[in-house]
Amino acid sequence: LFHTDGYGARLYAYESGMPGLLSIPPLYGDGLRWYVRARWRPVEWAEIVIRYACTAKDPSVTETDPVRDLPFTSAAQIGLQADIRIP
Repeated sequence: LFHTDGYGARLYAYESGMPGLLSIPPLYGDGLRWYVRARWRPVEWAEIVIRYACTAKDPSVTETDPVRDLPFTSAAQIGLQADIRIP
């Protein structure tokens, strides 16, 4: 959950994403940010990772006029990565 007065007072969320990837999205206004990551090793030399992230926020929040009559908007991201190790 996050709440700021606007973009000038934004927060940054440090998220470990896929292996070898880092995500630091700016969060401002009123909203919620969450993600889930799953890892599967079907065999010893292969790994599959899937990540789903979602941000839901009030689009009407500005630095000068926080009107809260509009519904929340959401943005989602999905990632899939397969790593294969060759011995």
